[in-house]
Amino acid sequence: MLLIWGSKNVNLGIDEFFISCPSCESYHWADSLIVCSYFHIWFIPMFPKSKEVNLICTHCGLKRYDIPFKSKTLDGFEHFRRKYRYPWYTYIGAVVIGWGIAAFILTLILQAVR
Repeated sequence: MLLIWGSKNVNLGIDEFFISCPSCESYHWADSLIVCSYFHIWFIPMFPKSKEVNLICTHCGLKRYDIPFKSKTLDGFEHFRRKYRYPWYTYIGAVVIGWGIAAFILTLILQAVR
């Protein structure tokens, strides 16, 4: 049986963050791209793995890729966390498997009642 699995990235949005740039050594606006990666089997999304932010400082042009999307790395994290959630379709595989298990258990219970 051929098992095709891996991960894929999905762009969640583009925004601007006010960050401390390590190159300029000052606070400036940075253009950002928020990216979500998820695990898939046979190209069916199973569950999301992580969120990263790619930043470009508008003052000096420093590019920083794959910064973890966490409260330690971004100011105002709570606002952006609600704005850039994982897409609903990244959970499709887990939901289908969960429904299959629930249906199997339900049929066992119904057969035991007869």
